[in-house]
This record gives sequence, structure tokens and C-alpha cells, in this order.
Amino acid sequence: MSHLVNDLLYFFAVAQIGIGCLMFALPRLLDWRPALEAMPTLLREVYYVHAFFLSFTLWIFGGLTLAYGDAIGPLGIGIGLFWAARVVVQLFYYDSSHWRGKRRETVIHFILLGLYGAMSVTYLMT
Repeated sequence: MSHLVNDLLYFFAVAQIGIGCLMFALPRLLDWRPALEAMPTLLREVYYVHAFFLSFTLWIFGGLTLAYGDAIGPLGIGIGLFWAARVVVQLFYYDSSHWRGKRRETVIHFILLGLYGAMSVTYLMT
């Protein structure tokens, strides 16, 4: 595996751990608290449980990458497929009205799309 791929894997390991931590701040950062409080209790609980387990998954991906980096092998392919699926969701599931015509949201949308795509390609190269 090339030095560039190894360096990218290290960077993406740290990024995944960071994204996992960021998940807990999203309700505050994106002003979702009022919407979450308005949800029925079960839906709000499901949101928080799913957010935790997604964060936990990203921490595991990051930790395994830091621990095994250049020897990540088939696990890297699985992580790459995870991020490829995330790109598909970003492109085809979310309604573009969430970001289109909004400068900050558009920039964030494309940064995340690029990050998810780069992680997918890098892990699939392992």
C-alpha cells in the first residue's frame, strides 16, 4: 500500500472519530432541539440511540484503522462500502431543499460529500 494511502487512512481514522464525537453536538449546532423535543418520546429516543450507535461505529472504524492501518485488508473494504453507501444516501435520499440556495449548507453539503467519497475510495483501495 502506498504512503499516500497510509497517510489518508490515518487522517480518515481521526476524521471518523471526530465525526463520531460531532454527532452529539448536531442537535445544538443545527438547532434541532425544538424539533426533537416536539417528537413523540419513542421517536426521540430512537434518534438518540441511533446517533449513539452510529458514533460508536465510527469510533470503531477509526480505532481499527489507527491500530491496523496498512494491514486493514478486507475490513477496509467493508468500511469503504459503508462510506460509498453514505455517498449514495447524500446524493439521492436527502431533499436538496435542505442545502440548495443556502450558502453555508451548500458548502457543508459538498465538503461532506467530498469527505465521504474520499474515505470510500481510500478504504476500497486497501
